[in-house]
Amino acid sequence: MKLSEMTKEERSLLLFFESAAVDYGGKLSPLHMNGEDQEIKDKWKKSSFIEYGRMKSNDIFGDRTCWVKLSDEAWKLAHEERIARFKRLEYNKKCESKNTGKYGSIQDNKTGSLIVNGTLGYPTKIKHCPMCGYEIPEDRHICEACEFEDRG
Repeated sequence: MKLSEMTKEERSLLLFFESAAVDYGGKLSPLHMNGEDQEIKDKWKKSSFIEYGRMKSNDIFGDRTCWVKLSDEAWKLAHEERIARFKRLEYNKKCESKNTGKYGSIQDNKTGSLIVNGTLGYPTKIKHCPMCGYEIPEDRHICEACEFEDRG
């Protein structure tokens, strides 16, 4: 498998699995996966790209009821996608302007004030993307910076 052959949904799911592996020892919540994610997961499991299963009831804490283990190939592709995502984010930062209409804050070089959509302060409640930390409005579910979709 090549990163260039993967769909946006596959790349997103791969990084979701990679984050679960790195941050939670492979434990994850299937509640954050939609039907398409489940189909991709089943395909990857069948091809040994990942291992995936349900945890024993006495090992469950919270909603992380499943576990995932990435193959060497999956780790390699996840690393490649992290680099590619960083480059996309870095490019977006260079192109960002206070008049673009994008959510998120930038700092005014003269005053040091935060400017959001050309105005001082925040237009709405802000949350941070769990993948890249970019500020997004609380009512949005897709990060404009890294395209991570909050499945919660």
